[in-house]
This record gives sequence, structure tokens and C-alpha cells, in this order.
Amino acid sequence: DKEWAWFLNRQEFLRDLAETSRATGNRAYVDALSAYLSDWILSNPFPGRLNFSAQWRALEAARRITDVWTDLFFDPYGPLSPEARLLLLSSLPDHAADLRDFGSFWGGNHRLTECSALAGIAVAWPEFRDAPLWLDDAAAGTRDEILSGSYPDGAYRELSSHYQRVVLESAERTLSLLASAGHRNPELETRAQAMWDYFAGITQPDGHGPLNNDGDSDWNTGLLADAAKTHGRADWLFVASHGKEG
Repeated sequence: DKEWAWFLNRQEFLRDLAETSRATGNRAYVDALSAYLSDWILSNPFPGRLNFSAQWRALEAARRITDVWTDLFFDPYGPLSPEARLLLLSSLPDHAADLRDFGSFWGGNHRLTECSALAGIAVAWPEFRDAPLWLDDAAAGTRDEILSGSYPDGAYRELSSHYQRVVLESAERTLSLLASAGHRNPELETRAQAMWDYFAGITQPDGHGPLNNDGDSDWNTGLLADAAKTHGRADWLFVASHGKEG
């Protein structure tokens, strides 16, 4: 199944090595982490074109940035070797180019994840010359996809509880990054609120989302509770806590 190769190249297992090293005090884990990361970057040069390879499909490039690389680079415990840090920095412009120029041009939840990662690179590493351009493109891509891809009641066009969740996570991350850089977008923020309303409305009494269309049996409660606190919405908290709060 090609999904195995795609998911391995998101490199989330590197977080396990970092966490195990912190828990045990054994640097062998972070040494292996740095060696793997360095080898991967050197062995998988950016192709500079639209592709669906396990290494450079844009969604995998996005997930590496948002879920793994950013946290590893800024980890206060410093799990990365100097070589791995330099190689990661050298690869960031390639990731930005992949996300900006060769992303999922057809839109959908993939594109929103890619825009979120592009914004993340721009905000986390503003010293890059093209960081302002990356941030502007990420903001425009997110705005266009959210406003054209969701209905007025907040339902995302895929009409899947699972992908509603994925889209909301990407949108929240991007909005937070934009706000931190002084780029607020009231229209986008209003539509995101409507999307959260829809997410709360379809959450079942047991806390799971419905199995509609292409989706998994996700537990919505935790994500909804976090959103309720972030946005000060007592009604969402009421749903997330099964009526105990809010």
C-alpha cells in the first residue's frame, strides 16, 4: 500500500526517538535521529517539479514541517546535531518551493495543510529572503480554499467529519500564525467560526463524529474542547463536556 511509504516520509517516528532520549537520558536515540535526518536530506534531493513520490509529494513535505521538523529544530533540549540542523535549514527553501509551486493545485484538505506548513516556515524562519512572499501566498491560498470550499453553514465541501477536522486544524494553525505575524483576516476568521459550529453540531452524544463519506471514527471531543477555550465558546464546551461545563 503506497500509504505506508507516504506516511514513513512524514517522519513522525523521529519524535519518538527525541522523546525516548529525553525520558532515558540516552543520547544514542538523538544521535540516530540526527543521522537519519541528515542521510534523508542528502539522499533525497528536491526534484523541482510536481510529483507524487513518497519523499516529495507536497502533503508529506507539509507534514514533515508542521508535525516534526519545526519542533525538532527549536527543541530546547537540542536533539539535533549541528550537521543535521544545517542540513534541515538548507532544505527549508526546497520545502517552501514544493509547497508553493507544486502543491495540490486542485484544492481540498491537502492544499490547506500545505498552506499551513508554508506559513509555518515563513513565521518560524523569517530570516529567509522569501519568507514574506511565502506568508502572503499561504494566507491567500488558505483564504481562497476556505471561502470557496465551505458552505455558509460551515460544512466543508467533502462533507466528511474526518476531513472537517483536518481542515479545521490546518485553518486554526494558519490563522494563529497569521495573527502572530500581524496579518489578521476577519472574513476568514468568521468562516472558521461557522466551520467549528458545524463540527460541534455533528458531534454525536458519545463524542465521536459521524461516519459520513471518507472518514474515520474520530473522537471530536478533545479538539472541540480546545477550540471552545481558545475562542471562548461556552456552547462548544457544553457539547464537548457532555453538558458538564459551559
